[in-house]
Formats: sequence, structure tokens, C-alpha cells
Amino acid sequence: MQRFAVILFAFVAIFAIVVPSSVNALSHVKRDTNAGRFSRGLPPRAPSRRSTAKRHQNSQVSVPQTGRCQVRDSSGHSLGYLQNAPSGPGSINPGGNSDLSVQYNPKDSSITCVNPQFGEGGSFLGGSPGSPKLNAGSPSSVSLTNVENGKTDSFCTWAVDQSGKLIPEWNNSDGSTSPVSCAYNANKNTFVLTGDVDGFCSQNSGWAPVDLYLI
Repeated sequence: MQRFAVILFAFVAIFAIVVPSSVNALSHVKRDTNAGRFSRGLPPRAPSRRSTAKRHQNSQVSVPQTGRCQVRDSSGHSLGYLQNAPSGPGSINPGGNSDLSVQYNPKDSSITCVNPQFGEGGSFLGGSPGSPKLNAGSPSSVSLTNVENGKTDSFCTWAVDQSGKLIPEWNNSDGSTSPVSCAYNANKNTFVLTGDVDGFCSQNSGWAPVDLYLI
């Protein structure tokens, strides 16, 4: 019995010595700084890894931008730029007139014609007002032209994505809205906005889908 008591006492003594030493060692590691390591002739600690989470990128432009409206076909090839002529911006520049300069304003989702040669009809890019209701999936259309910015009737608003692509949305007079796309007729050199560009082009000869880019 006495021998067992001696062994137990020795075990408790060893445990009391080892455990505090381990705790102190861990505490020292936690408190360890480069200055302390230098004083002991040790190299600096390895840098700790930090999270490299990707920053969220807005899909739409949030500041005003000025440029020209480039017209591209469905393959991404440039067909030219919206013209700046007395007849309005609803055609591709054939080369005899200067290109139309525009400014996109994200505050009211409008596109302003900066240097218009046309004096009537307004200085904003949109669809002819008083037009039929446009809905997604419907081949109804309106002409792309210069308009007033009163927004008292049907009108077009715009967004611009990071690639510079112009994204039109039609606002109907009843308050409903619909995404629309652009179609171009090379023979007539004119544009329309429609809720179903493929359906419109299949029903109307000479028309093809196009996109507008602010560059």
C-alpha cells in the first residue's frame, strides 16, 4: 500500500510539471513575434494566409459614358455606326456623315445624342412614341429614332453592360415593361425595336438581329 502511494505521488508530480510546461510553450507560440524571434536568433515567422475573395463586379455600367453607337450583326461583326444626319439617328452611317456621339446616363437610364444634326423630335435615343404595346415574345415593333425625354407615353430606357452592349427595355403606356431587341434592314437602312426579334425577322423579309454597343 505504501509503495502504491509513492508511485501515485510521483505520477502526480510529473503531471504537474509537464502540463504547465506544455501550456507555457503554447502560450509562447501564440505570443511569439518577429521581434522576439530575432532576439533569439530565429528567422521571421511565415506570413499567414488571408482570404482572397473575389470582388463583386457590377454587370452594368454605373457612371455616365460618352461614345459612339456601333452596330454589330449576330456574329459580332461591325456594320458601322449610328449616323448623325438631319433625318435622325435611325440609320447606319454610310460614310458621308459624321458618326453620332451619345452619352449614356445611368441615373435615368437614358441615352442623349450629344452632337445631333437633327433639330426636331428630341435629342434622346429611343423608339417612336405612341407606338403599339411591346411585350416579350411578341413581334410587334417600333422604329428606333430620336425622341423627347418627357416619358409621358411609351418610351425606351437603356442599360449598358461591362462589354459596352446597349440593353433596351420598353416601357408601355400602361406601366408595364418588356425587354426588347434591335433588328436592322440593310436595304432600307433602318432599325426597329421588338419584343421577339427572331419572330419579327422571320415574318419580315430583309431584317436581321443586331446589337448596339457604346464604344
